[in-house]
Amino acid sequence: TKLAKGESIIFSCAFDAMESLEAIDQTFEAEIARRTKKVDFMSILQHSARQFIIKRDGKTEIIAGFTTFLAMAYILAVNPGYLGGIPGATPGAIFTATAISAAIATLCMAFFANYPVALASGMGLNAFFAFTVCGAMGCTYEVALTAVLVEGIIFILLSFFKFREALVN
Repeated sequence: TKLAKGESIIFSCAFDAMESLEAIDQTFEAEIARRTKKVDFMSILQHSARQFIIKRDGKTEIIAGFTTFLAMAYILAVNPGYLGGIPGATPGAIFTATAISAAIATLCMAFFANYPVALASGMGLNAFFAFTVCGAMGCTYEVALTAVLVEGIIFILLSFFKFREALVN
């Protein structure tokens, strides 16, 4: 059968749209395959090393790192002061734990998320922990830290099962 001029244009447009959708679908499948491929720890380190090569003379990166350190270093002095007043907690151990946790969190953000963002414990939550939970409510720091551990595990499980995304959407 012979098509009229208008009908052939419609079929041509429909065919072009189907080709575009197939190309988008193939690109989407390739991206999913790329993101879900099995990756070992060494390949993550090699990829991260390539991502964080210092540009030019490195002056900008060094200034940015030093500025970030100075902006966050106060927590090393303030956090032991907050939490050191809790019976049984030692300021030296709190200082060490604060420094190590900030370093681990920042490195995870750098290597796994590829974001130049530094992370440390939040002072508002530390004040709530020290003055309300351990102070006014009378909980020992061991019980309070156990509660923090349990809620952290719950949040990780909710993230693994995509509950957070479903709740937001």
